[in-house]
Amino acid sequence: MIFQNIANDIQCLHSCILVSRSWCRNAIPYLWARPFSTASKEAKLIKTYISCLEDEDKSLIEEDIILPDLPKPFFDYASYLTEFKYNRLKSAVELWIKIKDQLSTSSPNNPKVYGITKALCNLLM
Repeated sequence: MIFQNIANDIQCLHSCILVSRSWCRNAIPYLWARPFSTASKEAKLIKTYISCLEDEDKSLIEEDIILPDLPKPFFDYASYLTEFKYNRLKSAVELWIKIKDQLSTSSPNNPKVYGITKALCNLLM
């Protein structure tokens, strides 16, 4: 009941995951239910979701896109998603590519954006 009452308080949920393993396991589903509901740190979300991709999902991404070699996360973050906003995902991918490739601007028609967004949609659906 505690977590249901603070489900919309992201800062409080972040604090809860630091209390104990049990609280962490209970708070993570609420924290990751609507990850794109706020605009902050969306690029970091993409990095986390990329770490969740299986090899078959990574094969959807073009070969010229070098993905970071990340360890598998402790949680299956994609399974907690309850609210999906495609435009927010695409914008977050664009921002992540811009930061990763150190670009001054990012084109929405960039094939890298399409490939990564497609793979992440496959993961999240």
